[in-house]
Amino acid sequence: MRVLLILTTILLLSACGAGQFGTSYRSYMDPRLSADVVPLAEEQKPILIRSNDLNKDVKLYREHNYIVVGESAFNGIKENEDRA
Repeated sequence: MRVLLILTTILLLSACGAGQFGTSYRSYMDPRLSADVVPLAEEQKPILIRSNDLNKDVKLYREHNYIVVGESAFNGIKENEDRA
């Protein structure tokens, strides 16, 4: 359940992207309209999850009852994870 909350928060935060990264986000649904989405509590921190095969990883997370609300992809130099 905790991982679900973390992943949901990561996806929610990425949905709010703006500036130079805002155009790389593609939304699948509005998580605020879904009763199945449970956001992280204020004191909880999201975990960054990297993927070399997004389609495979999305399928795996869906099989474990995660809800995919959108996706972002970046090409370029490696950045500090704190900037993600």
